[in-house]
Amino acid sequence: MLGTRQLLAGGAALLLALVLIGWSVVGDGAAPPALGAEVVGFGANTERADPFDFVFDEGVIRTYDVTVAEDDWDWLNDNPLDEEYVPGSLTFEGRQFNDVGVRYKGFYGQLRFCFDAAGNQTCPKIALKLKFNEYDRRGRFYGLKRLNFHSMHEDDSQLREALAYRLYREAGVPAPRTAFAWVTVNGEPHGLFLVVENIDDRFVATHFRDAGDGKLYKEVWPEHDTSLPYVEALDRTFWGADRPDVSRFQAFGSEMLAAHTDDPASDADVYRVIREWTDADALLRYMAVDRFVDNWDGVVAWYCVTVGTVNPGRCFNHNYFWYEHSRSGRFTLIPWDLEHTFRYPSPIRRWYRMPAWEATEAACHLRPVFLEIPARAPSCDPFLHALATAGWDDYVAAAQEVLAMPAFQIEALHAHVDALAALLEDAITEDRNGPHRIVWREAVRELKENIVSVREQALAALES
Repeated sequence: MLGTRQLLAGGAALLLALVLIGWSVVGDGAAPPALGAEVVGFGANTERADPFDFVFDEGVIRTYDVTVAEDDWDWLNDNPLDEEYVPGSLTFEGRQFNDVGVRYKGFYGQLRFCFDAAGNQTCPKIALKLKFNEYDRRGRFYGLKRLNFHSMHEDDSQLREALAYRLYREAGVPAPRTAFAWVTVNGEPHGLFLVVENIDDRFVATHFRDAGDGKLYKEVWPEHDTSLPYVEALDRTFWGADRPDVSRFQAFGSEMLAAHTDDPASDADVYRVIREWTDADALLRYMAVDRFVDNWDGVVAWYCVTVGTVNPGRCFNHNYFWYEHSRSGRFTLIPWDLEHTFRYPSPIRRWYRMPAWEATEAACHLRPVFLEIPARAPSCDPFLHALATAGWDDYVAAAQEVLAMPAFQIEALHAHVDALAALLEDAITEDRNGPHRIVWREAVRELKENIVSVREQALAALES
């Protein structure tokens, strides 16, 4: 017997095609002002009232009851790596939301490491994604189109990702909000998850002063002078009616390529391009927080494997988005997937001898890291090399300002960890798919120790 998934797949595809064909061009179509011009309303929005406070209330654990037809749930569990939605419903705070898309998520990170070569699940729980407009384009959950439920299976403390996102936001860097959730599927407890705000058109409309009228790109670096890599990275919501306009990102990449030469003096030219094309102050704060939380699997991680058509035979980084502001044409970096943070000593540097991004004298040969994946030293990327040389004084000033903020002090961080741990303790005890309470308590203690160590490490790096 065919499940609901199969019956709706064709209609959903047709609906998606109609939506893309009928979508109007984002913004008013006017060209952004010239680079370097003063722009009113540019940058992150830190003053607008938060329309999603209720969903992302960090001080409470809310229950999400997901229901999926048995045959669709079986299909999802038989085909988890496909990352395709099946239809379901959600009951939340006494309200029912129907026609909700449900799937596993994680791609090469959280998802593919949870299955062995024979396809057997090795993780007790897997990250989920709910899409409220998958089958009804008007479907919303308190104004949101999607929600991510991260399983935190690689973090026994269950706190690292929430803490890291919070610190980016405290530093004025647009970053997803989080909250904790208890999830059931078809009446059976799935356990404790971290609800993470999706980075999409709703996110940018809330977090940027141009109300999200720009463009959103996932995991593409300004290193291409052709349009295809930027088109493939552009969120389809921002494509427009005729064809996607990625001309500004392409120009950014072209100028980066033109500025970089083998002459060390070109670092100044590359850094000039970076400052002209990005929200440079936010970029420097981003890098300061990234170093503080020791986010080794983000923009500073350069893996050299072929994935898709974007980087055949080239090295690439991941776990980030770029937002192109509609009013200035500049770009802001947004962090994503922060589970690999607050590890001390850094696993990527301790076990695989990968240099820190500011180590500009590092050799650029390929180094095997986890799973024997070849990787390259971060400073071999011209963008990061220029930040660590021509932009170093600016970075140090930004990092010193960030590390002086109250939220980055040891006492404040430890107090926040203690408050979250108190909130989670009962759920940890009840979660049969999570770490044992004794293991969890030890991981929380270790996290607090690591906070001290990573802060000292970040301060020491400023003196290098």
